[in-house]
Amino acid sequence: MAKDPEADTDLKYSMLIDRIRSDFSMDFLREEIRLYSALSSKPMLTLGESYLLICLANRLQDMRAIKLISRIRDQLSLPQIQLARYIECRSARERMDEALCRISKGLLPSELYLGLKDDLGLDCLHYAIILEEKELATTLMSMKYWGKGEPVSSVGACNAFYSYFFLASIHFTDTIFLKQVFLETSSSASACVAVSRRIRSLTDIASSRLIHVNSRISMNTDLKEAAFHKGDTEEFLRLEACLDDLLEEKHDLILESEYLDRWKKQNYRDINDIFSASLADAKREASALKSGRHPLAPFLFRILGSPDDFLSYHARPAEDSYLISYRHLSFLGEYICDRSLSCISFREIADGEKRERFRIFSGSDKLYKNPWLESSSEKKENKKENTSEKSTDNRENDIRIRFFSKDAIYDRNILRKEYHILIKQYHPDETGRDESGIILREIIEEKNMILGLKKR
Repeated sequence: MAKDPEADTDLKYSMLIDRIRSDFSMDFLREEIRLYSALSSKPMLTLGESYLLICLANRLQDMRAIKLISRIRDQLSLPQIQLARYIECRSARERMDEALCRISKGLLPSELYLGLKDDLGLDCLHYAIILEEKELATTLMSMKYWGKGEPVSSVGACNAFYSYFFLASIHFTDTIFLKQVFLETSSSASACVAVSRRIRSLTDIASSRLIHVNSRISMNTDLKEAAFHKGDTEEFLRLEACLDDLLEEKHDLILESEYLDRWKKQNYRDINDIFSASLADAKREASALKSGRHPLAPFLFRILGSPDDFLSYHARPAEDSYLISYRHLSFLGEYICDRSLSCISFREIADGEKRERFRIFSGSDKLYKNPWLESSSEKKENKKENTSEKSTDNRENDIRIRFFSKDAIYDRNILRKEYHILIKQYHPDETGRDESGIILREIIEEKNMILGLKKR
């Protein structure tokens, strides 16, 4: 009697799911990647293939699994959905443990580890803060601009613990370090940080330009003196006019440097004000969470607020952990007795999923569209649209100059003269109005843009 090839395939897929949920070794990961590539390239998927692809995608931390789950959700039982979540959380936990092993030894992570996050948003910088490794955290922040993470929506306390700055405010009292964490990671500070970088860049340009002008003034002064002794009246007058222009440009650059210094001090005050307000907010939020009734708050404060508890939490075998679910959040942890939380052990999930699996591989012949191929085709279409829009923009939008004439783009003398008039017209010391400083910033930016175009 001939064997049914589909039955053999279903049996193979069923055995693979058993292995995916228990084998998180690197050797098996290579086999999983090959199978994942094969399934994700198929335009239509059976119910069994869809379920297997969801498990593989969660193992590989691919968020497209959510889209596929929504399509076959009515065909999945609760244990099967829980198993998919468990595989995702367990995969994140394995990578977390590997990265944590390096951090706890004081070893700097590779670029790969720097990008890893789990459901609670803990990555290498979080580990360094929780373990109170200040020097390591400082080094990590210098390796990458972290920005603020993307908290899972509607999970309350976890949004706070996702923030590097909130965690740092719990573990450290050093204001200088807390300010550094705030500037490197908080979105509320990003605008001021960008301004600081721009001021530094403009100051460097003005300083180098001032050095160049002073050098030319010194050189032309010597040449003017030599022309005077030679009796070369024409050369003497030319150099005298050139010196007048250079002295005028030097005066403008000094005014620009003074304004940039004033802008720098104002931005520094703005940063201090935002930092102080954010630190006070973090303290208030921590106090509210501790005194409130959020089901996850006691667990998070204990595990993430103590280096020893955090290390002992990760020392427990993952198989002994519970899958804890709260709204859209799932993670592995110890049992929490709270009605608003779903806590189920891996063994309960595995037993329930095993009993329900036969329906998946002996169900209807209905096929489901592969979201992987849909997303790739959407990306191609969006890329074509963006390319056509950019080409249109490039044709329509040439260099847009607000304050200078078009002649200033091609002639540096005209640029210098117009800049001399504008900086006197809009300098706050001349106008007596702070609002004119904003216009002056735009003038300085535009002048440097034109100088950059001329160099290119």
